[in-house]
Amino acid sequence: MISSKTGLLNLPDELLLEILSNYPSLPSPTSAKWCTDIDQRVTRRDALCALSQTCRKLWKFFRPFIWKNLEVCMGMQILSGTSRLPMSHPTRKERQAPFYRELYRQLDVVTVHDPSLAEHVRCVLHNIPDVERGD
Repeated sequence: MISSKTGLLNLPDELLLEILSNYPSLPSPTSAKWCTDIDQRVTRRDALCALSQTCRKLWKFFRPFIWKNLEVCMGMQILSGTSRLPMSHPTRKERQAPFYRELYRQLDVVTVHDPSLAEHVRCVLHNIPDVERGD
């Protein structure tokens, strides 16, 4: 049996930050390259969400990192892990709807359901193709 005085949960926040700093960094959201690193962004967000769901301490610790950027891009996990956005560009307007619903959901979370998260949001990023232009 593991002692309650050892383990990851007993590390001070400073050490958890040091551990997180070793996680691969991503390009700045202002960089044009953010769109090409969607797989890395999806993987990073999924990992942070999974870690945050293991216990209350990690949930509280990782929340600011999860909500730093509101991101909606192809292939990302949505709606509490029940589905993913399409991996390819939609070809019809109806196929854009999941992207807009996910963006709305995230904005709703940080403004209505838990406004305390709004202070952590630094950027809203989306990769919603313009169907009219054929993107």
